[in-house]
Amino acid sequence: MATSPSTDLEETPEVDMKLATKLIAAFFSVAMIAVVVGAVGLVNMARISAADTNLYKNATLPLAQISRINQGYQRFRLNVSKITDETILDNAKAEAAKCNNYMQTIRTNLDAFCSPPIAVS
Repeated sequence: MATSPSTDLEETPEVDMKLATKLIAAFFSVAMIAVVVGAVGLVNMARISAADTNLYKNATLPLAQISRINQGYQRFRLNVSKITDETILDNAKAEAAKCNNYMQTIRTNLDAFCSPPIAVS
């Protein structure tokens, strides 16, 4: 037994919305999704910025100290080599004084490198 189309419409309650209303609702729902995605993005960008600052202060800045330690060590090595090749005692003493200065530079930079990292607030 076939039912008439009018009885099918009566059995299913449908909201009578105009096309403009449906389009506006769809636009606002897409806009709300975009707002949520944007807010999540901004929060995560702030976290990434804080992590980047922490990385810079605790990993990149100490590279300059490591470079100065390396430079002091290489100069110290060179001067020790000069001391062993030197036959005049006064020249050897001058080179030894330079070695002491390089060792002080190395110690200073090692102390700065080994100090606690800078706290990020």
